[in-house]
Amino acid sequence: MKLAYNIEQEVTCAIKKIWPTVDVKIDIVTPPNKEFGDYSCAVALSLAKVVGANPLEVAEKIKNGLGEIEYVEEVTVTKPGYVNFKLDYPRLAKAVMTKPNLLVGSPMNISVEHTSVNPNKAAHIGHLRNACLGDSLARILRGVGHTVEVQNYIDDLGVQVADSVVAFETFGDAPEDQEIDKWMWKIYADINEKYQANPKLLERREKVLVEMEKGESETAKQIVEKIVAAQEKTFSRFGINYDLLVYEHDIINNKLWENLFDRLKKEKLIVKAASGNHKGAWVVKFGETEREDKILVKSNGMLTYTAKDLAYALWKFGKTNEMKGYENRLSPIAHHYNVIDERQTYPQAVIKHVMEKLGYQQAAKNYSHLGYGVVKLSDNATKQLGIEFAENGEKAHSMSGRAGIGVMVDDLVETTIAQQRKEHSTEKDVAEKIAVGSIRYYMLKSRPEREIVFDFDEALRTDGNTGVYLQYAYARANSIITKFKGSLSDVKMPKQLNDQERDLIKVLGELDDFIQIATEKTDPSVMCDYAYKLANTFAKFYETSPVMKADDDTKIFRGNLVVHYQLSLGIVLDLLGIPKLTKI
Repeated sequence: MKLAYNIEQEVTCAIKKIWPTVDVKIDIVTPPNKEFGDYSCAVALSLAKVVGANPLEVAEKIKNGLGEIEYVEEVTVTKPGYVNFKLDYPRLAKAVMTKPNLLVGSPMNISVEHTSVNPNKAAHIGHLRNACLGDSLARILRGVGHTVEVQNYIDDLGVQVADSVVAFETFGDAPEDQEIDKWMWKIYADINEKYQANPKLLERREKVLVEMEKGESETAKQIVEKIVAAQEKTFSRFGINYDLLVYEHDIINNKLWENLFDRLKKEKLIVKAASGNHKGAWVVKFGETEREDKILVKSNGMLTYTAKDLAYALWKFGKTNEMKGYENRLSPIAHHYNVIDERQTYPQAVIKHVMEKLGYQQAAKNYSHLGYGVVKLSDNATKQLGIEFAENGEKAHSMSGRAGIGVMVDDLVETTIAQQRKEHSTEKDVAEKIAVGSIRYYMLKSRPEREIVFDFDEALRTDGNTGVYLQYAYARANSIITKFKGSLSDVKMPKQLNDQERDLIKVLGELDDFIQIATEKTDPSVMCDYAYKLANTFAKFYETSPVMKADDDTKIFRGNLVVHYQLSLGIVLDLLGIPKLTKI
């Protein structure tokens, strides 16, 4: 069911009937005073200014123009022009005590690309935010009925891999007591220091890049294979897995770029700069100045990331030749989501622009960039890591793989597990699930576009708006259900519902509303909002509405309410990738 959505649709319909040419924004909110109703709409206040009428009269016209709205018992108007909606709680209660139906009307084939960490060292917490966002988006899309393929792009020809090859040649293999990805983290930073003292190492890096392009660097292949396996192991701890690993070398070997390059030149969508800063490079004219043009091929003939990403984007929609080894991929794709941080907004816009110019307007329209703010380190975090920054007034500091500055994902997990076990004597497997839930929620609860300033104390909190609070809320419901022996059918509605029962019924009825918003906005944080709201509402119900001590009919009603609360919370935890715990 969709409570606020259905009200919004009916209000929109009523306004269009009365004022066909007017376009106004409609927000359905919960009023501060329950006497006004369960939902309220202030659209008449803004609409009155447009049509030149009294807001109260406009509100009355809207009310009179409404048709029947499912689960709404009464519509009222209050000064200065609010339209209010009271729910039919007996009917709504019966509806929420059924298994939620989250299916959309038109299921599609959708691909989601996320993570895409350079395969040269351990993943850090900035990469984890990307993976959590992409994984939860895929879970939400699958949850509403779409068929989803998750792709992880492996940039195995990039300069970072060449750096790691030179580092490996310089410092050697990992010691027996050190994991390969964490060793490469260290020597990747070390080699970048060595470059300053020994320019010949930079010459070696350029040779390695050429060897990699030709497929002649066995060291690079071995490093990539080992690091990708280590990264997959790290992310699998969070329930994050991939349907398809797409390697950059396959894009080159299958001539995806080569064929596209010929076409771009033929159709004059790419030009070779004859002068200026881009002299000798092949660029896409974009914007109004040279600075806005995007280089696809450098003057030395090397491809930029954007060139290969463009070929990859077209391949996703079946607009290039197929690649060997990928015949079983999901196809055709109706929509693609690329999860990559906000710093890539410009090249992502260039890709859409070129797709449109090539005549693939529909593919360009359905190629979406889920941008997000980067993860930085708080002052407190850098001090705990033993990292010193020059005093510049900044309270947040960027991570840098080249400088070895950052928090590795595995280290954060182990720290969280150790703290949980120390403070609560938790069993190891439960402590790991709590760690995963806490960290995932920490990465997801902020709006994607907001920057996260990582702080150990904040990330490891176990109270307030946290993942472990939701896990505890789920376990608390399970404790009641275990004791509850009542029937799950033939529920009799109490003659009078208390406020906490009404509130819980209403929030349970809002599940579909929140899932729809999260899907349309491609924003998993919306589900975090709902999870926290649901858990808080249940906590108030738990304090005021005992199940086991109630009379028989009330016990059965409340017991069933708890069962369906846990079911709904469980659905949301699954969408967020937070492990469900029956006891803590």
